[in-house]
Amino acid sequence: MTDPLSNTRHERFAVLVAGGATAGAAYLQVWPEAKGARQSASRLLTNANVQARIATLRGEIATNLLQSTIRDKQNRLQALQNRCQLLHQLREIRAAEYRGIEALAALVDPASGELDPDGYAEWARAHPRLAAPLREPGDVYRLIEQGTPAGVTGLILRDFRGKSAEQVVFKVDYAWSAELRALEKQAAMEVGDLVDEGEGAGAGRGTAVQVNIAFVQPPAGEPSGIVRTRA
Repeated sequence: MTDPLSNTRHERFAVLVAGGATAGAAYLQVWPEAKGARQSASRLLTNANVQARIATLRGEIATNLLQSTIRDKQNRLQALQNRCQLLHQLREIRAAEYRGIEALAALVDPASGELDPDGYAEWARAHPRLAAPLREPGDVYRLIEQGTPAGVTGLILRDFRGKSAEQVVFKVDYAWSAELRALEKQAAMEVGDLVDEGEGAGAGRGTAVQVNIAFVQPPAGEPSGIVRTRA
């Protein structure tokens, strides 16, 4: 068992990973201004102290699950409900971030390209997390470039490519959708609205029909063939 890490960001990263977040997603939550989060997260996972802390936290989570009588159906349903809510909260947090970037972009004069200073001050008060890493005017415009209209759905992931991670790319978070579908399926199975395919093997399928294959001698001069007769 290990004590909490002295580096608070490392500790938060370990907690998120132990709780089921991917390393890349956890890294972005702890260092939202970071570029190349996936590579940085992979390096951080090689830190011996971080590895030990994650292992300890996962052990504590497993113990707590047993103590909360996870075998009880009602507890399982509540756990599924909580996880669904967390997924939707994550989507809303992302959507709010993209809405903030859109609001920032609206403060730029399309003709001159200048940023409204009064509007920016008000925006910064409304979006402190987004504004925190912005030190220079160039930082503001780079953040605007990281926005996309589809981001307001909360289903879009932002990543960076290129030698210096300078190219912004967007992609649908299929992992989020897959996790939500899995939770919904599990909940449906728990309440009996859906039967596991493995439990109903053969149900609803056609009845097997025996087919006999008889090899016969063809008439002279004709190629050999196969006659199939249904039993």
